[in-house]
Amino acid sequence: FSSPRIHCQVIAVTTGNKTLTGDNQKEPVPKFNIIDWEPPVWVKTKFPYFHSGYDYDDKPVIVLQWGKWNTLPIVSKGGEDLQILNNYCDQFFARIQNGTYGKNHSNPKSNLEKTVDQTVLIIDLDGLNGDQLSSRSNVLYQIQFNGKMNKVRDYIAYGFQINVNPFGLFLLNAAKQSTSSLIDIMEIHGTNSAKWKPALLRKIPFNQLPPQYGGNKLKQDFGI
Repeated sequence: FSSPRIHCQVIAVTTGNKTLTGDNQKEPVPKFNIIDWEPPVWVKTKFPYFHSGYDYDDKPVIVLQWGKWNTLPIVSKGGEDLQILNNYCDQFFARIQNGTYGKNHSNPKSNLEKTVDQTVLIIDLDGLNGDQLSSRSNVLYQIQFNGKMNKVRDYIAYGFQINVNPFGLFLLNAAKQSTSSLIDIMEIHGTNSAKWKPALLRKIPFNQLPPQYGGNKLKQDFGI
């Protein structure tokens, strides 16, 4: 005696934007737009950067306060918060590539005439300490971040690294191989603001920088 064979056929029907498979109905997965994504308040607070203004050639100036980026707890914990931080970093690089802060970004000219402004980048390492470098996984994460920054080098006109203390020098040396082309266009300055503030002001107007960077622009005028 043999068991009867049962033949099953799965029928998939497409109706509009929905795919129906048997009794299951699946909605299409929406495409994630990193540029338009709104990061949670906590990630913007803990990992600050802002659009300060424009240099003398109307290039947008972005200040990345890297020394305040305490990535250690997030990297150690992993999970959803780390994914949010990764998205936040990807958005930062996408905005540089997209020319989000450039004056030509919203220019109503034709696509053939539109240009993407290169960005001026100020990386402030004030606050970076040994705790950040105590974890191998966190050091690797920061090196990977610098490596991603190196990939958008063509969209960065020039930049400054300021408040570089011994811990900052260690990180720069550790990331040297992955940031070689980026370092070529960066001015490296230590923690003496009397030296790096004049360097910034030689290329960026006084009214386009906040007081802590040698200017007179108020913080509330800035935006991410």
